[in-house]
Amino acid sequence: IQKESKENLGNCTEKYVAITEICRPIVERITFHFVRESKERISSARIDRLPEWLLKYIRENILEGGPLKFVQETALLLGMEEIITFQFLNEIYDLVNFVLIKRQYFRHKKIVGPNSNPKLLCDAVEQLFTFDSQIRKSVNLKVYPKSLSQFHLAEDEELWNWFLAWQREWAISTLFDTEVSPETTPYRISPRAELFSALVHSIQCKAAMLESSAPY
Repeated sequence: IQKESKENLGNCTEKYVAITEICRPIVERITFHFVRESKERISSARIDRLPEWLLKYIRENILEGGPLKFVQETALLLGMEEIITFQFLNEIYDLVNFVLIKRQYFRHKKIVGPNSNPKLLCDAVEQLFTFDSQIRKSVNLKVYPKSLSQFHLAEDEELWNWFLAWQREWAISTLFDTEVSPETTPYRISPRAELFSALVHSIQCKAAMLESSAPY
């Protein structure tokens, strides 16, 4: 494998020509399906489903076997699994970031406009966190590329503040109007209490995806 740079081997900043070549057809397919807008191609026409479909496509066609498996097996033979796998994942993350920025997803009027449905934005953020979490569970690395949730959410002050407020209101709302009475079911945990506990756990898991989770 040829390197474009022989420097900074320790912190994984060198970029391998082979990785670029492996990713070239991936970039072409992703660009065709999700960047080049066409009314005849639903994958690019439905901006509201962009994160969901984009990340699902990457999981099913790139990460679950296929190119990722090939990269890992080749890197293992070369004794460079950590560095090469990191570079490959970094290329994939850069590709996702490129698509979302190119389509201006988090600034699109259908997503964040005055007449948009807030649930679309909430679902998109959840998709980012889910993808980040799945990567860390399925690929064992000491260092991971910057997470999608960090790049698109935590580093966007306006979006970040909105998301924090939404999470806080959602969690608190589960504590009210409980239908289970402690007097009638003294040994049973309220379904709303279970839901609140699940939400707190979800928030903790999401915070782990961010470089600085203090505000969360």
